[in-house]
Amino acid sequence: MHRKLSLSLSVALCGLATPALAQTGTEAPEGEEIVVSGRYTIPDRIDTATGLGLTVRETPQSVSIVTAQRILDQNLVTVADVIENGVGVAVNEVDDVRNSFYARGFEIRNTQIDGVPAAWTLAGANGETSMDVSVYERVEIVRGATGLLSGAGDPSASVNLVRKHADARDWGGYVNASIGSWNTWRVSADVGGALSGNGRVRARAVGRYEEGDSYIDLYHNKKYVLYGVVDADVTDTTLVRAGISYQDTKPRGALWGALPTFYTDGTTTRLDRAQSTAADWTRWNTTNLNLFGTLRQQIGERWSVTLNYNRLRNTNDRSEEHTSELQSH
Repeated sequence: MHRKLSLSLSVALCGLATPALAQTGTEAPEGEEIVVSGRYTIPDRIDTATGLGLTVRETPQSVSIVTAQRILDQNLVTVADVIENGVGVAVNEVDDVRNSFYARGFEIRNTQIDGVPAAWTLAGANGETSMDVSVYERVEIVRGATGLLSGAGDPSASVNLVRKHADARDWGGYVNASIGSWNTWRVSADVGGALSGNGRVRARAVGRYEEGDSYIDLYHNKKYVLYGVVDADVTDTTLVRAGISYQDTKPRGALWGALPTFYTDGTTTRLDRAQSTAADWTRWNTTNLNLFGTLRQQIGERWSVTLNYNRLRNTNDRSEEHTSELQSH
């Protein structure tokens, strides 16, 4: 079993920028009001590029945001699905578990969770790129270097996964189910609301179970996701947040690497799309655990101090390694 453990503790001091004013591009006829609204973008400030809480319009870089509404509408399931549907970024699918992300000709190596740099490799074998996005409110992609938050910076891009928070005081949410190709079916739920009468303590929970086959022969996958977070307004200016997310993925008939395009003599292989070199007993089980906490103190109208705690534990268990161990003995 391979394990990767990362622990990050960060303190951020930032000034909040004055919000920019939005302006419509079409003038309304006299006496008539036109209201333009959409849920594929956000008016909120983002921290992915500079950490200064700027709006997308104020951020001096190319920014793409995939919102929760778009994730639902386009049925995006994993981080790889989101990147594949992002602007100016691309996905190289290595095999059933691993993916590499690229932007501007370079591999994307910078990842953030709620604006805090995360110490895990996007193309790692622990299922990081297959993490379910049902627990995230949105995914922010900033193309170009983000050196203010990620060291020397990287010319490709930075991907920020923004978790769902317990913001609602009234109880609500959704439960849905879907069925698709290759006997794939999925059940999801997202509910939240106030735990106290005054609404100062709120909770939110997300769950998902998925099972199904694939266009690839022998492949079968089971996955369940659990997420919970509690937000508490200790005072009018102090917020405390604590939560946990857990994902367990169990694929069977998993490949190790992709099939070749050419034979050694240079001719094309012309393999069937469903071709697999795996056995039905091979596995590549991955587990992703994330514990997190936040303490935010507002100072006046334009300043805040934020303390973040983030503990990531990503592991995998592959059948190929157990086979090699038996052979060595």
